[in-house]
Amino acid sequence: MIAAVIFLAALAAPSLLFYIRTPVLVVIDAPFLALYGEKRARRQQLAASAGLFRRVRPVLVADGASPDILTEAVSEASSQPYCVIFQRRHLSAAERYHEQ
Repeated sequence: MIAAVIFLAALAAPSLLFYIRTPVLVVIDAPFLALYGEKRARRQQLAASAGLFRRVRPVLVADGASPDILTEAVSEASSQPYCVIFQRRHLSAAERYHEQ
């Protein structure tokens, strides 16, 4: 009986650890999804999550959104993410997020 409980705990521990760890956020916009496709973006997200053993969550924003909107969207997606990856064209939003 005790061995079964230990075995189940050993099986559950990695998945629990995966979901407890803070996520990595990737800011993407509509032209990015149109260019690369939603299936490919999802496949890359799953591959990155498996490789990092941490959730990778996309933050979808409108094309041409202001830096304030971008930082607000990132803040709503996760209160304290492990890291946030911005596209190069969103440099001002990345700097503003860093300042906050």
